[in-house]
Amino acid sequence: MSGLRERKKKNTEEKILSAGKEILLSKGYNDATMEEIADKAEIGVGTLYNYFKSKGEIFVKVISKELYLDENNNEETTSVIEMVISYLWKYIMNMKLFGKLVWRELFAVMFASTKTDDLNIKGLVNIDVIFVKKLEQLLDSAIEKEMLPKGFDSKEASYIIFSIIFTQTMMYIYMEEISFEEFETQVKNQITFLFEGKC
Repeated sequence: MSGLRERKKKNTEEKILSAGKEILLSKGYNDATMEEIADKAEIGVGTLYNYFKSKGEIFVKVISKELYLDENNNEETTSVIEMVISYLWKYIMNMKLFGKLVWRELFAVMFASTKTDDLNIKGLVNIDVIFVKKLEQLLDSAIEKEMLPKGFDSKEASYIIFSIIFTQTMMYIYMEEISFEEFETQVKNQITFLFEGKC
């Protein structure tokens, strides 16, 4: 019986996330409402709040789901630069998927909070922590394959790459004149610059 209950719970969550993603994409973060998401998911608003406390929480979960759909990257690459850029791309594509306005609205709401226990901020930070950890593991595998020297500090490199992505993301989101293609190019150029040892 508990297996059936768990499956039903998982199905309801999937419906909520699908509805939330659709509403957020079509209306933007500010104009989306919990009522609309519940209606689209064909559940009551009370039921929705049993799963998620806010649309910010739904958004964070949608982003997490998008990022980890393809956990296994079996693609063989000939260089560390290709390996890292391939890994980064699934994160970067979310910038394009949700568009600048949705990201601006989301960040405005989240960063306006002064609470250190804000679940939405914790959710975004957790995505970043997982991003850095997985990147470190990727670089460790490059060391094992002798694509990087034995003394290479994969942890420090992961934080530097994260800093590049964070900076370029903020510039892309908040500078209207920067296109997605320019954003992609900047990331590629800086990752290449880093791994070619030019800094």
